[in-house]
Amino acid sequence: MAFLIWKAWHQGKAGSKLHIQIVSVFSLLVITPIVLVAFFFLIFAHLGVNAWFNDVVQTAIRESQDIVQAYLREHRKVIEHSIYFMAQGLEFGLNSFSAQPWVLEKYLTAHTY
Repeated sequence: MAFLIWKAWHQGKAGSKLHIQIVSVFSLLVITPIVLVAFFFLIFAHLGVNAWFNDVVQTAIRESQDIVQAYLREHRKVIEHSIYFMAQGLEFGLNSFSAQPWVLEKYLTAHTY
């Protein structure tokens, strides 16, 4: 299509110059909003990504990780203490557990929930 318009203009046919002007104006009208939208998208995308990785967000993430690590350490200690005391109780009641298995089941049920 563009080749035919250029050929008509080159041959000097009537209306070819007007046709080229109309196509040029409509092309500018179409390209202008596309360029504006792309430009603003790039600006907002850049600002959005910078907001994700700014110092405040990085500090919040780092502090959250510290809190999670402290939480895990604390619960690990609680579990270790529970296992230790449970082992002591099992050792203490070894004779009664072997003689009465239902006592062991009751003990384990009480200490595991």
